[in-house]
Amino acid sequence: MTCTFCDIIEEHSMGYIIYQDLETTAFLDRSPVVKGHVLVVPNAHILEITKCDPQTLGSLMVVVKKVAQCQRAALKASGNLIFNNNVIGQSVAHLHFHVVPRSNHDGYRASSSPSLKYESQQQMQYYREILGASI
Repeated sequence: MTCTFCDIIEEHSMGYIIYQDLETTAFLDRSPVVKGHVLVVPNAHILEITKCDPQTLGSLMVVVKKVAQCQRAALKASGNLIFNNNVIGQSVAHLHFHVVPRSNHDGYRASSSPSLKYESQQQMQYYREILGASI
């Protein structure tokens, strides 16, 4: 099975890579939500975060931090939005983290959906118990 994301990484090696080492590559997103939006990916094909070994995940997070720091310094970003979406809403089958530089009035809205609320303290307790027991 060919990974389209691996093909994209290869294509981006023509000039949009901002950082690369033996385990990771960071490059500009072709469809940024804010200019300077970067994708950080493992060089090895890994489908999603739950399939990623701890060492590779640690290496990815080190690069995510480097990218976030450089966005703040080089782009004068006030902060960063860092996210990973797998399976739901993911257009490619390869683990990747979005690192988006954020500033007040940058025009980006992370969600058009309103925040939900738990119906009760009992419902919150239920989720705490099932998640706490599973971790």
